[in-house]
Amino acid sequence: MVGVLIMAASLKMTPEHYAQMKALLDDMFIELGKPIGHFIAAYESIGKTAKAFRWDCLYATSTIEREQLIPELYKYLEDSHIDSGLRCYFRSR
Repeated sequence: MVGVLIMAASLKMTPEHYAQMKALLDDMFIELGKPIGHFIAAYESIGKTAKAFRWDCLYATSTIEREQLIPELYKYLEDSHIDSGLRCYFRSR
């Protein structure tokens, strides 16, 4: 867990925005009621990439909160920085 905290601290994404993104993803997976590995296996079985999985998960989160977060992220980040935050999240799972 310490490694994940260090990785999150080194992101260009602010800790506050990372926490918001993490909460969105956590809530979605809790609501779905299945472990993340179940969804990763499904993606791999149809030949989708890990990157596609990460972004599809982000865009499958709660619409209201996501629509508030995404524009804020793009004020100072580009896709690669957001993907770094997503990778950090999924590494911690």
